[in-house]
Amino acid sequence: MRSITSSVARASARPERSTPSLQQRVSLIDVTRGLLFLLMTSAHALALSKVSADSFWRSAYWLPHGWATVCFILLSGYTMGFLLPWQGHQDLTRTRLLRCSRNILIVMFVSNVVFLALQHVADGAQHMLLDWRWWLGLLTFTTPYSISAILLPTGVLLLLAPQLFALEEAHPHLFPGLVVLVMVGVAWGKMQTASGLQPRLLTLLLHGDRLGMPFLPLLAYGAFGIAAGRVSRRFPTMRVWLAVMGVTGFILLQMLHSLYPQSTVAHVLGTSLLPPTKLAVVMSVSWLLLHMRWQRLTDFFRLIGFYALFAFVIHRVLLQTIYIALNVLELEDTRYQYSLLLTSTMLITFGLCWWRRRHAEVLRTSARAVETGPVRRHSEDFVVTRTPATVGMAELVG
Repeated sequence: MRSITSSVARASARPERSTPSLQQRVSLIDVTRGLLFLLMTSAHALALSKVSADSFWRSAYWLPHGWATVCFILLSGYTMGFLLPWQGHQDLTRTRLLRCSRNILIVMFVSNVVFLALQHVADGAQHMLLDWRWWLGLLTFTTPYSISAILLPTGVLLLLAPQLFALEEAHPHLFPGLVVLVMVGVAWGKMQTASGLQPRLLTLLLHGDRLGMPFLPLLAYGAFGIAAGRVSRRFPTMRVWLAVMGVTGFILLQMLHSLYPQSTVAHVLGTSLLPPTKLAVVMSVSWLLLHMRWQRLTDFFRLIGFYALFAFVIHRVLLQTIYIALNVLELEDTRYQYSLLLTSTMLITFGLCWWRRRHAEVLRTSARAVETGPVRRHSEDFVVTRTPATVGMAELVG
């Protein structure tokens, strides 16, 4: 996102309505992404340590689990819709979106292969890696995917974002309602196809067979995020109301589910509309952190959120490594396993993100010093200059 937002900051004129300072906007999004990373790491640590269902760590009084998957794609859409200019910047924005999509899909495929290979080696089934049908199944989705599959909807959303931006620009008042209808329709279709034998493609798209996550519902959530982001960009005064409506909607939907647990309407509304309200709750917590005196805690989550894609890839490796080390040490208490997995992974991930930022700052400082210093002339006709180094691709993830 840094490459995108830097271009936005350098733009001298915008046909669209002005927004608050770039620093404030990115901080809120980065802290939210960092909090979602905490929820994701907690859920994965719970699964690895096999904590019992009646444990405090799985209770409603601890970190919620199951939120990060849907909120990451929602936040990705919101980030695009809120930060990226479109009117007057179509070509630049389209190019950057397609580049980010390509990079995320490459990271998804490579990390998926690495995670699956490590899992097969740990299970003593490394011979499967030599079977050509296993590799073909990665392309045809017959081979079960790892957790990296969660990046697939984000990559596809980036591919479709230019078309969604153009549709929103043509019909700014109808676009949010259209996206909500699509989201509700996908949730209804998922419920209707939950039982009975369905075509494989339909099962893959709606229920995530072999992917481990429902592809179409997540893609619809991402489109909703874009709609919410565009509304926030066009009408800055609406942001507070969007947050209030989101938190209120979360409470009302929870009450609706508790009052009518068997209702089809309540189920469809909960499936389609509850995830955006969860993101509103997390973003509200992020806003509180940014406006309280816990600056170090805020910086902790902001840094992890800034390097979200890097943190996502590295956290799984850290979890598996720490889990193996705990087994070697014969630590069998699942509560201690979970605590050590969560705290160690979060702290090491933060340390690696800090090192990466420091390394990037050194490169930029060195490049600026060379750029402002004397130009190195290798020959009379050939001049080499240094340009400021960049961090790299800005991760538009969850």
